[in-house]
Amino acid sequence: ERQRDREREREMPGKESVGYAGGRGVVRVAVCGDAGTGKSSLIIAAATDTFNSGSSFDANFSQGQVEGTQPPVLPPTRIPSDVLPGSIPVTVADTSSSYEWRADLEKELDKSDVVVLCYKSGCGKSLGRIGTYWLPELRRTNLTGDKPVLLVGCQEDVVVSSSSAVASSQGQDPTSPLSSPGRGDAVRGNENRLVEASKAEDAMLDAEALESKLALLIDEWKEIEVCLQCSAKRLSNCAEVFVQAQKAVMHPTGPLYDAQTGQLKPRCVRALKRIFQICDEDADGFLSDRELNHFQATCFGTPLQPEELEGVRKIISTKVPEGIAPSGVTLKGFVYLHALFVARGRMDTTWTVLRKFGYDNALELRPDLCQGALSQLGHFHPDQCVEITDSGRDFLRLKFRQHDKDADGVLSDAELEELFSTAPGFPGPEWHRDAYHGMVDTSGRGGGKSKGGEPCLTLDGFLSLWDLMALRSPATALVHALYLGRSKEDLPTFLRISRRRKQEVRRARRPQGIASGSGHHKPPLTRRVLSCVVFATPDQLRRNETVLTEPDQQTRVFRVPAGQGDAASSEKTLVVRQVEAGSGDDGAGGYTDAALLQSVDLCVICFGQKRDDLADQVALMKRVERKGTGLLPFALACVSASADEGSSGMADAITQQLSMAKPLDPSSEAASETLARLCALCSDPHASIPRTEERLAKEHRDLVVRRCTTGLVVGAGVISALLIAHRLYASASNVEGAEDESRE
Repeated sequence: ERQRDREREREMPGKESVGYAGGRGVVRVAVCGDAGTGKSSLIIAAATDTFNSGSSFDANFSQGQVEGTQPPVLPPTRIPSDVLPGSIPVTVADTSSSYEWRADLEKELDKSDVVVLCYKSGCGKSLGRIGTYWLPELRRTNLTGDKPVLLVGCQEDVVVSSSSAVASSQGQDPTSPLSSPGRGDAVRGNENRLVEASKAEDAMLDAEALESKLALLIDEWKEIEVCLQCSAKRLSNCAEVFVQAQKAVMHPTGPLYDAQTGQLKPRCVRALKRIFQICDEDADGFLSDRELNHFQATCFGTPLQPEELEGVRKIISTKVPEGIAPSGVTLKGFVYLHALFVARGRMDTTWTVLRKFGYDNALELRPDLCQGALSQLGHFHPDQCVEITDSGRDFLRLKFRQHDKDADGVLSDAELEELFSTAPGFPGPEWHRDAYHGMVDTSGRGGGKSKGGEPCLTLDGFLSLWDLMALRSPATALVHALYLGRSKEDLPTFLRISRRRKQEVRRARRPQGIASGSGHHKPPLTRRVLSCVVFATPDQLRRNETVLTEPDQQTRVFRVPAGQGDAASSEKTLVVRQVEAGSGDDGAGGYTDAALLQSVDLCVICFGQKRDDLADQVALMKRVERKGTGLLPFALACVSASADEGSSGMADAITQQLSMAKPLDPSSEAASETLARLCALCSDPHASIPRTEERLAKEHRDLVVRRCTTGLVVGAGVISALLIAHRLYASASNVEGAEDESRE
């Protein structure tokens, strides 16, 4: 029956292990255990289908022990492919428990995909060493990580013979120490008790005791994948050990099934739910016969026959009545089918489905699924940003509306959890209510309805979090778009790269009258996501004197509707980050990395009520400006409601002197007005790039260099033209002279 199963598995389409064990093409097995448990005999029996009598091997072993040399270890052995299912080969590495071979043991454990841990079958002492030494040692060294462990009892034939010998000799040997415990003096009595304890430890376990001890080990050590018994002498189950080792790597049980609860693990259910929704093409919540056949053909290459479909319905309706409906199979029925496969040991069926839809052994989508979209984005400069396309925004709006069950315009915690129920979890900590409530627009902030008195995520807040995720980690945004149901073919159209900020700023001319607020023009920045950093002193942060941020919230994301602000010609997302100024050697909070400054569209410098504070902040602005590209706009913001007129007047004078925009006053103006001005300054950097002495000197040097370069080019052109004309004139003169000579 096993041979028929293996032949069927070899013929099954899509059986190759796509994505298993990191994509390697060979399963490597490390065989470990105490000396004398039968590790080498097991490998020889599985590889050659013969039993090693042990005479020459044991002689060499004994000789090595006497001479102090290393004990013999088999070289890496390839298991024949005719005994293995599938097409993935298995290489077995023998190991030694000797201290001298400790380094080689650790090396093999590190290279292996699965560990076969051997003990002497039925021996209580040998089995006890598994729980007291080997498994703790594997976990302590962390060499195996999450690799599965197979617990194999070797020398199963010894158990039967030993049990028979014990049964035939009970009560027939009066000289046995066990039959005369009171004989001899006290010293002999103590020796007898020690002998009895040793005998009890080495005593053979019956089937019930063995099963009980194995169950305790399985409950305590989650690494154990399966327990087996084998006999190399009888050639019993030896090849099956490595068949199960191959399956433990290609089709591990641990990620799918919780043995304690007897149910599929939550992450497995989430993956199956995503697959169900992808196969549910009409999104009616049922898999019809046509959709089931399409799913079967996609995963296994052959559709189901009518009688097979009827059998599937009967199985589901018998155990899970709500798993079947007139329209087809429900999600509960679909999940139950896979739970039934796993319970019956057919993990390969579920893993074939999971890998066909892109999952790896951790039940996460493989990174290569997003590689094409990331490659299309290509390498981008720090002054470019990644943003979501119009097609991607339409997809996210659709998902928001689908999961807003009560159509109140906000997502409750339960609705948000349901939205990401096809992913392993939330994309990041900012998606929890305690984090996003102070970061993006929620029902409490935006005026929408609250559920149970708690703030909920609005559509603007939902899109803002996605914009922030795309800005920080494009790969995370792409993979979670896949989790939400975006197809792999449409994934390249989900994100795009903005134009280089440096090029857009330089191409745009600086109109007259911008510093004073006059003049209308089209802003040079076409990007949708804008980034602003706010520098505030520790005292200002403690008093909550900042611009659109809070002391305990480092990042805020705002949605700016189209038409709000002078430069907001389209809908924008403004990311405001708060940085503590005054720390670090440069006094700029360490925010002077050139590449990081290139990614910012605006720097806001907060000043308080004293003139000295303003002078310090202006000096800070100049230090930060030197680290930038010279095209970074700045804005001053008066964050103290008690600032005197002298401080405000000095700020106005400084902005006029440096050709910057007028200072912001968030303490007296509305938040929407401040937000509109920030967005306008980000979109139109020419309006507030400070014309410092360093910048003016640099512009003068650049002008001189351009003029000199232009002069050199023009001069070289004139000289080249004169040389060409001279050569043409000389050539014409020579031709005329030759003609005159020929006429003469």
